[in-house]
Amino acid sequence: MITRLLSFSIPVLIILSQSACSDSQKGGSVELKNFEDSVAYALGYYIAYNNDEQDWDPVNADMMAKAMKIFYAEGDSAMKISRETAIGILNENGRRTLDKVREDNAAKGDAFLEKNSTAEGVVTTESGLQYKIIQEGTGAIPKPEDKIRFHYTGKFIDGEVFQSSRDRGPVELEIENLIRGWKEALVLMPVGSKWELYIPPKLAYGANGNEGIPPASTLIFELELLDIVPKENSENEIITNP
Repeated sequence: MITRLLSFSIPVLIILSQSACSDSQKGGSVELKNFEDSVAYALGYYIAYNNDEQDWDPVNADMMAKAMKIFYAEGDSAMKISRETAIGILNENGRRTLDKVREDNAAKGDAFLEKNSTAEGVVTTESGLQYKIIQEGTGAIPKPEDKIRFHYTGKFIDGEVFQSSRDRGPVELEIENLIRGWKEALVLMPVGSKWELYIPPKLAYGANGNEGIPPASTLIFELELLDIVPKENSENEIITNP
């Protein structure tokens, strides 16, 4: 966390030292009298913003301020805990936060899939994969070792799109390199089909998630199977195995 803070602090400080000083009505009774005040205020702002972005539980700002005052006034030896202990506490807080995110996402996903299972046209397989046929193709059905050409749009259960091939053209990948939910669906789909897949975490990116995919996320994919193609070098896409 410290590395991220240092690497992003310079532009933040520049922005706030200009804007914060020019708007005295914001920030309650805080008065930024000089650049040093702006630096301190910006640093506090960034720490709080960074904690909030990581979904940490609300931090006791008064206690954090006390720790900072003691350190700056009396030095490292005056602190009640060592730096090693502090790092351990922060790591434990990170683990607890991540566990809570997993639990919340898993619960939301389970509720979504339970409700979705009763929707018209939705089929639930033994593994827990759900799918709905939007368009039934008439071509060949791929085998697990095949490479395919396809379009896809990936969404979270709240409808937010996290990635799509529609804005850059079809994708070619080998089925064996895809997430489990895709593997299962594709060997059921004739070429020319368009399905909507509802994939629980265990068939997608699991408890840890992936780049851009939060932990324990249930995902929705609109998948259009365009063709079965000769094997070549596969592209690196978000829907490959974690």
